[in-house]
Amino acid sequence: TIGTGSSNELANSILYIEDGGFILAGSKSTPANGLDFYLVKTSANGTVEWEKSYGGYADDCANSVTKSSDGGYVLVGYTKSFGAGSSDVMAIKTDSSGEQEWFVTFGGVRDDVGESVQQTTDGGFIIAGGSRSFDPAGSYDCYLIATGPTGNLVWNRTFGGADYDYANSVQQTTDGGFIIAGGTGIFLSYVKDMLLIKTDSQGNPQWTKTYGASGPENAYSVVPTSDGGYLLGGSTRSYGSNEEAYLVKTDALGALEWQNYFGGGSDERANSVTQTKDGEYLLVGYTKSYGAGLSDIYYVKVDRSGNLKTMGTFGGINDDSGYDIVQLQDGSCAI
Repeated sequence: TIGTGSSNELANSILYIEDGGFILAGSKSTPANGLDFYLVKTSANGTVEWEKSYGGYADDCANSVTKSSDGGYVLVGYTKSFGAGSSDVMAIKTDSSGEQEWFVTFGGVRDDVGESVQQTTDGGFIIAGGSRSFDPAGSYDCYLIATGPTGNLVWNRTFGGADYDYANSVQQTTDGGFIIAGGTGIFLSYVKDMLLIKTDSQGNPQWTKTYGASGPENAYSVVPTSDGGYLLGGSTRSYGSNEEAYLVKTDALGALEWQNYFGGGSDERANSVTQTKDGEYLLVGYTKSYGAGLSDIYYVKVDRSGNLKTMGTFGGINDDSGYDIVQLQDGSCAI
């Protein structure tokens, strides 16, 4: 565990880097300023090598981190200290030692949040999240932002109707476009359906798909798969009264190939998914049905058809949750 004991620390995103160590990004509470962006570098065995925090007078939280081609890092999340609205998307660029090089904000007069970032093949960055500033109805729209290498705005797009639409994850695709996953609609105060949007390299939608049954569903993570399709991880309430961890596999055009859900008598959620080196799939999130505590870190491994192979938990007697997963060179995983 990483933290001082006198403040709250939360890791939302993890990177495995060339020296075998890890980069963690999230938030750290401070007595004077609320939450700050928080970046931690560890060795291969998890020993802290350095830590940095960034922010202003109010809450600022990093939700995602990506490595830049110059060896530095770009963190994306939200800021209430800077920008034009009650919260804005904020991106911070650091060097390889975590020293801040630049920061930028994006958004309007209402709430805007960055949830996911990836460096693009042109050296810039793609950011996805949610925006209330550009929806005439005042609800959230999916928010997609493309920047140059120094954070300069290249273009931005919003997707959605009068109801709720929100992007939680974005990845660049092999054709130079982007795949975006999140949720759309409202059903009994929950997000109604998983949402998957494919765009071209300029953010113009090529197709949009939704997934779900009778109850609410939401997607928190998407990855392109080796067969050209996509894997979504999230949650569903269609198969019982509780939340279940939910996997959806599609082909290259978003057509459903299979889906499966996992859980017990209480709530589960998949916060991150990955394809493993053996071609199978792994999710990580939390469970309230299994383990030692109120909630525990939860992992599920499935085969290429979505059939359960193994599952397990980590944690103690209180709340523990997994937010991100990365595979190492030897095939093991870090959560």
